[in-house]
Order: sequence, then structure tokens, then C-alpha cells
Amino acid sequence: MDQLSRERKTIDRIDGKMTDWFVKRMKTVERIAEYKKERGIPVYDPEREAARLARCSAMIEEEELKPYLERFLSSLAALSREYQERILGKEPEADMERKSE
Repeated sequence: MDQLSRERKTIDRIDGKMTDWFVKRMKTVERIAEYKKERGIPVYDPEREAARLARCSAMIEEEELKPYLERFLSSLAALSREYQERILGKEPEADMERKSE
């Protein structure tokens, strides 16, 4: 097996783990949406999102990766908001304009 094949196998294993964590995360998002629904709490929380991005970004030592992590987390937050809005029975808003869970 050549290096490219080995590296791709590593990516495949990582993707499998990320998929498992994604499902766990979205199940947690479900519970959060239900909590918010019961209490009339809005989906969008800009302070929470800013704090989450800052906290996670600070965990990365490689400066060149930080903008990619922030884009990744912002995309994940957009998916979470969309899912919460679906659970709340709302039409998802344009996620490119919003930035939080």
C-alpha cells in the first residue's frame, strides 16, 4: 500500500468517527431544541456562538488552521440552527446571514 492509500484510509477512519460524533451532536441539538421550544427561547444566540468559536479556536496551536476551524464550526452551527428550526416547526432562515446555534 502506498502513502496516498494509507493517508486516505486514515481520513476514512477519521470521517467515520466524525460521523458518529455528528450524530451524537445532532441528538443533543434535538434535546436543546425541545428545551428551547418548551421555554420560548430563540434558536439564535450570538453570544454563545462567539464564545464557542473563541474557545475552540484557542485550542488550536496552528494559526493557519484557525480560519478553517471557524468555517467548519460556523457550518456546523448553521446545520444545528436549521435542525432546531425544523424541530420547532419553523421555516429555516437563510443560514449564511446568521452565525449561531
